[in-house]
Amino acid sequence: MRTINLRRRAGQCLVITSLVLVPQPANAAPQRAAGADQKLPPLSYVCPMAADAQVLEDRPGKCPECGMVLQPIRLDVLYSCPLHPTCVREKPGRHSVDGRDLVPITLSVSWVCGGQVFLEPGKCPDGSVRAVRYDQRPHGDHNPKHGGLFFMAPDGWHHLEGTYPRAGLFRLYFYNDYSKPLPTAGFTATLSILDANDAEIVKNLSLKRVRIANAMEVMLPNAPAQLPVRMLARVRFATGAESAFNFQFADVTKNLPASPAVSTLRAQRDGPNAAPVVASRAGDLSSSPVALGSQAGAAVPSPNPAVAGAPAALVAAVDESSLPRSVQGLLEELTKRAGELEQIVRQGSLADAWLPAMGTKTVALALEPQTAALPTTKRTAAAMAIRRIVMSAWDLDAFGDLGNKAKMDQAYQRLASAVSDLRGLYEAQ
Repeated sequence: MRTINLRRRAGQCLVITSLVLVPQPANAAPQRAAGADQKLPPLSYVCPMAADAQVLEDRPGKCPECGMVLQPIRLDVLYSCPLHPTCVREKPGRHSVDGRDLVPITLSVSWVCGGQVFLEPGKCPDGSVRAVRYDQRPHGDHNPKHGGLFFMAPDGWHHLEGTYPRAGLFRLYFYNDYSKPLPTAGFTATLSILDANDAEIVKNLSLKRVRIANAMEVMLPNAPAQLPVRMLARVRFATGAESAFNFQFADVTKNLPASPAVSTLRAQRDGPNAAPVVASRAGDLSSSPVALGSQAGAAVPSPNPAVAGAPAALVAAVDESSLPRSVQGLLEELTKRAGELEQIVRQGSLADAWLPAMGTKTVALALEPQTAALPTTKRTAAAMAIRRIVMSAWDLDAFGDLGNKAKMDQAYQRLASAVSDLRGLYEAQ
């Protein structure tokens, strides 16, 4: 995770709205222009078109969606209270009023002098220090606000949080791409209760609007006596097609962040580039992560997302140095990790699938150099199987964010088929 050194007083609250200037304290140490001792977030490049706000690249160029020239930006991870987001801090902690754990959010940072905006700190012509400005970003905050499960709709704009605040009550909260509450006018939603095999045992219960402007809820008839409870919500927004979201609750949800550790882990995994990104270098195994819901043939993400400051669990999952050296050992490790992933997907723990998916992908990529020893007739098939594993792993990560178990099941079947094909190519020798 990257932070910037602005020489603030410890614990100082940075109040933000959409665009707020935060000048330096009067007694702060003098601040120089960006230099060797100034740790700035690296430059990223975003599309200026609001409809393509999910596009994020690490180099200049044109938007792969609309063709507009990408604009430079600096993104940073700071910490905010889920229910009081106007105050952010540089480090984790607790909100001073309600005691809730602060959760990571992504903001863009810039410096201003009068009407000019700069991407580096420094001094204005009159000698004063440039004021730092924090702007909210689309998809910069995917933390649950009420202790539930937070998902993004396929349209990339609507977001929702499913909660189970007490036995027999299911409540959905709705947000926009800035995680701001979204009124439910024009929305319709139904809920089905699922058994352990995802069969619908109670179907199409209608959610009703309530006094909470951005929420809908339904009471479950004959609420399941045992937990976990599995549910499928079908939501139709004011426009567009119906979308499905899977929820599984191991306990009733509480009005606290559901799992600050998991939220922090995901933020550390993604770094400041937490928003989904669109690949623009098709066919390159080292290109950036593909858009959510990618299809076979799209660009494949970087095989090594581990970076400085990444969590130990992720570093271990993508650490090729700890893997077996032999082909047989790698095949056994691949089968083992794919089996662990299958168990998580079957259990419906959608938010937990990304880590074993990255681990499975890492083993597949470690096998890639070994394909050179295969006969020519099998070498291409092995490379394609590895590519299918990598693509399926990223789809599992993406569909977990969307809360779509049906698509996760399909993605896992693609991955399992590719693993089987890869094993068969070696075992047939």
